Formats: sequence, structure tokens, C-alpha cells
Amino acid sequence: MRAKTDQVAADKLTAFLQSAKESVTGKQAPASKDGTQIFESLTGHNRSSSAGGEPSSAGDFEDAVLDRLIEAHRNADGTVRNYSAVARDVFTPATSAEQVSDWYKTNGQAYIDSAQARPTEWGTSLAAAVQAREVTFHSAADFADLNFHNTYTFEGGEGGGSANVDFTYNRNASIFSDPTTNYLVSSDGTVVSWKKAEGGAAASST
Repeated sequence: MRAKTDQVAADKLTAFLQSAKESVTGKQAPASKDGTQIFESLTGHNRSSSAGGEPSSAGDFEDAVLDRLIEAHRNADGTVRNYSAVARDVFTPATSAEQVSDWYKTNGQAYIDSAQARPTEWGTSLAAAVQAREVTFHSAADFADLNFHNTYTFEGGEGGGSANVDFTYNRNASIFSDPTTNYLVSSDGTVVSWKKAEGGAAASST
């Protein structure tokens, strides 16, 4: 009976992860799909009516999957069996006004702090663009030859859970040959760009 119950839970989880993937990546999802729609498609809840009404993000995606994993592996006595799952090509780029504002407060401030602590040409250029609010936001899906892919790995059990993400992209994509613009690629599928200073600086990733 336990094996059958575990299989049913695994089947439900597989269906959920496939639904999540199809909702936010690949040919099924337009690059312009906003964070709120993504969150709703993952959790089945109306984000706009939830507390805070925050837009979706990589963190929201991770929390939603971990919540579903815990539900699928909870025993009758309330304990949680060990679990692991993988979700690939889940894009949650910062494209809405709320997400962009949050990026400036978190990631952007971190780049400013880093440039002040360890100045480099590239870091100083990005920090200046952040301070001037001259960063442009894109989705990795907007650049076909970027060939961006990410993989989320979820593991946990009774002692808690964790989510880790790895990502790859084509470092010879055409955007990196732009003589006037720098590009930064992040693991959630966010690509930010800003004008190069004279002499230019290389592309990077986070």
C-alpha cells in the first residue's frame, strides 16, 4: 500500500512539475508572460488577492514546488518522507514594474556594494547604470541564440528542504558582440543590459 501511495504522490508531482514547466518556458509560454500569471499557474492561487500581492520570482517558484513536494510526501502522522525532484527550463525573469523595482533594491544594491568594495571596470560600469536607473530588463527567451537553460534541483524531508539552480547559456551569442551594450545573464532567466563606457566591458553572469 505504501508503494502505491508513493507512486500516486510521485505521479501528481510529475504532473505538477510538467505543468509548471509548460506554463513558464518553451514554445507553450510567450516571453512576455508576467510573474503574477506564472505564480498562479504554479500554485493555483490568485496572487493578486494574497497578502502583499508580490509578483512571482524564482523564490516564489522554489517555495511553490517545495510546498507541493512536502504535501506529496507527508505521512499520516505528519512527518515528511525524503524527496527529490528536478524542474528544467523554468524562466521567471524580472519584467514587471514590481519585479524591476525589487531587483534595484536587492541585486542592484549588491552590485553597487561589490563595485565599491572591489572596483573593476565591468563592476563600476554596472554600478553606475544601477545608480542612474539606466538598466534595461529582458527575458532570456527573447534571445534565441542565447540557448539559455536552467535546472532546479529540490531535495528534502523531515529535516527541511532546499532548492538549487544551475544554468547554462551560449557565451558566443550575438548580444555579446554588441559594441555599445553590456549584458548580464542570471539563473532565473533575467537578462539585464546597460550601455558600455568607452572601451567596453565583457559580459557576465550570476
